[in-house]
Amino acid sequence: IMESGEEIGLKHFKPIKPLGSGDTGSVHLVELCGTNQHFAMKAMEKSVMLNRNKVPNVEV
Repeated sequence: IMESGEEIGLKHFKPIKPLGSGDTGSVHLVELCGTNQHFAMKAMEKSVMLNRNKVPNVEV
C-alpha cells in the first residue's frame, strides 16, 4: 500500500472481532491486509454525530 502511494482506506482492513460499543459508535479489532498488524478502529454513526453537533470534532 505504502509503496504504491495509495491512500489507506477501509478496503485495506479486514475486521477480526468487535471490541466494544458506546453511545457514539463501536470499536472493532482490524488487521491491515497483507500484514500482521492489528489496530482498533472506531466506527461512528454519521446521523448520531450530526444530531449531537459533533461533526467538527471528527477526523477521517
